[in-house]
Amino acid sequence: KLSINNKMALRSIFGWAVLFCFLLIFTFSVYRKYKLKRHYSIANATILQAGVPIQKNGSWTVMYSFLDSGGDTIALTTQCFINIELKDSLIGRTVPCAYLKNNSKISELLIYEHTWKQYGLAYPDSMKWTKSFFKDIIYSY
Repeated sequence: KLSINNKMALRSIFGWAVLFCFLLIFTFSVYRKYKLKRHYSIANATILQAGVPIQKNGSWTVMYSFLDSGGDTIALTTQCFINIELKDSLIGRTVPCAYLKNNSKISELLIYEHTWKQYGLAYPDSMKWTKSFFKDIIYSY
């Protein structure tokens, strides 16, 4: 039978292990974003499916595909905040995406104005149609 001190020590170790795992996941995510923003290529992605709810916060899945520089078709799913009334109108639409040159499964749809700026790119007028389809939660206060 464990004493109270041993139980507290085990809880402490478990807590630190959980914190370490979260930090590891966060660091990996930040590193992937950093790597993508330094070594990316741009492709036209086609929206294949939209509108499977993820969480109660209003995010939905969007499935898209694109051809990478090697000619391979890459199909991925991402999480976006979309105007659900217009979700069916998204299917078949083309939007740019940035993908990692040496691992095209790491990609990001370029649908928000701030995302273009993160890549050092000017937000084109031709992308303004996305504002009615995708909710940019960063600037919605």
